[in-house]
Amino acid sequence: MATTRFKSNKNWYTNPILGAPLPFATNQLPLACDVLRHTCFCKSIAPDITNFNLIEKVSLEVIGVWKSITIIPILNIRTIENKLECLLDNFRNLKKYHSDKQEKEALKFKYWKEIFYIGQCKCVLKTSKPTNFDCVCPVDKKIPETNLYLIIDQIDIKNKCMFWGEL
Repeated sequence: MATTRFKSNKNWYTNPILGAPLPFATNQLPLACDVLRHTCFCKSIAPDITNFNLIEKVSLEVIGVWKSITIIPILNIRTIENKLECLLDNFRNLKKYHSDKQEKEALKFKYWKEIFYIGQCKCVLKTSKPTNFDCVCPVDKKIPETNLYLIIDQIDIKNKCMFWGEL
């Protein structure tokens, strides 16, 4: 994998695992690695931003992507910020390793390639087929049936994308 560097206010940042810092794709739900890439992208644009403001900005953008694609109930902003902060802490701990060992250590974190799930219904994370879906969540936290196939697809194989307009 190619090593990517971008200018920071203090030094050059090298990231052999995530690749280039990129903004979110607006037509699919972000993976954990997409959220990290976007965080690095935001930091590269505004290197003087504080960690608190960075986490708040990225959390709001994650919510924006989710709301533009689905109509499922999502977690509150503080919970999403805490989830993002934990993800960033794991990433910072990974950066402590030498670049040769980083890729091996990154394999331990299986959630890097999993969806950054901020929905309130956790039942959908336990199923792989909509026909086997048995949600026990309260009515206000359930995923509407119109979005169920999309969410399960995005969690499992990430094939479907949401498009606006005519193709």
